[in-house]
Amino acid sequence: MKTRDPKWLALVIVVLIGFTLGCCSVTRSPAKPSDIAREYMYYLCEGEFKAAAKLTSAQMSERWFGRNDLEEFKTAVKEDIKEQGGVKTIEIRREYIVGEAAKVELVIIFNNGQVDTSFFELVKEGGGWKIADQGAWGKPLPSYPPFK
Repeated sequence: MKTRDPKWLALVIVVLIGFTLGCCSVTRSPAKPSDIAREYMYYLCEGEFKAAAKLTSAQMSERWFGRNDLEEFKTAVKEDIKEQGGVKTIEIRREYIVGEAAKVELVIIFNNGQVDTSFFELVKEGGGWKIADQGAWGKPLPSYPPFK
């Protein structure tokens, strides 16, 4: 019976370990403000309010997700999305970054063809971008548009 050379087995194991460690150590590049805004809106549309709250600044989280009428707000969002036939896609229209502040405009395209625009202000907090304010669907924030 022929035995395999243990050097080859050792080499294969070392290569596999190196590959595994290399893949695990790859870090995701820091999210852009537009990535955070899209993810936040996705979570809202999916009814995942706890996940959405994690993407907001401390002040915004308290103001939006600490509301007394949060359950009514959740129900209203779900009903609005259901009336539109669900969300087809969320697209970034514009992004404007100045230092540690940013503004993002995105559009939500619903399955029934309806298109709504949302506006966001973001700030750097805790080493990452966080939603600091959001204009109501279709209604810009008072400081918009910042785009030139």
